[in-house]
Amino acid sequence: MSKLFPAYRVLAILVGVLLAFCSLVVAPARYLAPEGSALQQWGETWSILWAAHGWVFIIYVAVSFLLWRQTRWSFPFAMVVLISGLVPRFTREDVLASPLLARALDALAPRARSDAARQAIARGRAGQHTAPPAAVASSDPSTAAFLSGLADLAAVPAPVADPSARALARADLERAAQRFRDALRADADFLPAAVFLGACYALGGRDQEAAGAWQTALIGIDDDPRLFTLIVDARLRAGDAAGAEAVAAEAEKRWPADAALQQRRAVLELARGRVAEALSAIDALPQPPADLLFAALRILHGARAAGLVVEDPARDRARFERYAARYRELGGTDQALVNGWAATLK
Repeated sequence: MSKLFPAYRVLAILVGVLLAFCSLVVAPARYLAPEGSALQQWGETWSILWAAHGWVFIIYVAVSFLLWRQTRWSFPFAMVVLISGLVPRFTREDVLASPLLARALDALAPRARSDAARQAIARGRAGQHTAPPAAVASSDPSTAAFLSGLADLAAVPAPVADPSARALARADLERAAQRFRDALRADADFLPAAVFLGACYALGGRDQEAAGAWQTALIGIDDDPRLFTLIVDARLRAGDAAGAEAVAAEAEKRWPADAALQQRRAVLELARGRVAEALSAIDALPQPPADLLFAALRILHGARAAGLVVEDPARDRARFERYAARYRELGGTDQALVNGWAATLK
């Protein structure tokens, strides 16, 4: 056994403990406790552990890579996940055009205390995300804050290259995030606000904080696989395959036939270097997407080029041919490259 394995095991445990503490203790204290309270300030202070988790995870990844090298898998399969773009980039539509929004508005409606608030909620259902009248803020602060946050989130411009425009977008996102924090502090039981707070973080590239907010939302919204999928993707974008694995495993027990979770299982196996398991997960997909097929083809070709096998040469070749045929049927954009790989396997 490699001498690195004990370090790998300790680091894996430490990464998991820090993730659990930050997600289940620090994040709820920071976002759900009353503003200015001792508990809220404690949560703010201990949020530094997210940074500690990030540094420990970097060391964990480095040790994992060295283990891969020692076991003769000479290329890091996690890079395939990144290069192939298998982890979706978060967009506003992931929440604003999702049943998660309808669910949030359904939960908000019984809390409305005025006709003006109810009318503002109705406009939100119709996709008209505008700030409610000022009178709503005094009578119904949670509703006003949430709907104002939606208006700010919907108004954030699409990603741009200009630095000044990016700075303005970040300011808009922070204003929206503050609205959702205000909604949570006005009504700590209105956990859908944490879903949209996480959306602000994810749009700003703060995926660890996004995952923390979404895991806080799970306290009250634990029956929707979409929320679990958002967390898995955020953890993967942040490079936290172990954290993504824990969330995915819980979701898979409850929704074993969910197509999005089945695809994430294949991506997770790739991200953690479990190549045979990843390919088996792809085999089990009724309709594997082109990007996932391309990642699998890249791995099979890379293994052959390195003089390695996943199962055995004949099975690897048959699997490559099957994936390549399906990739061509889907109109994959790199067919010429795949054809070149196929020629080397004959």
